[in-house]
Amino acid sequence: MLVCQNCGQPLKRPDRAYFLLQVPHRTLGEIRSFLQVNAVAYCPDCVQIVQTKTFS
Repeated sequence: MLVCQNCGQPLKRPDRAYFLLQVPHRTLGEIRSFLQVNAVAYCPDCVQIVQTKTFS
C-alpha cells in the first residue's frame, strides 16, 4: 500500500498520487519495480507543500 511521505495518509487505488523520483540513467524497462524502489509518493494536498519547498 502506498502512503504519503509527508502526512502518512494511505493512498488508495482511485486516488491521485504524485511521485518524486530521479530520472534513471537508462530507459525504464519495468516501470512498476522502478517506482517501488525509487519513487516517493505524495497525496494531492501535500504535493503543493513539496512544490513550494522545491521552488523556494
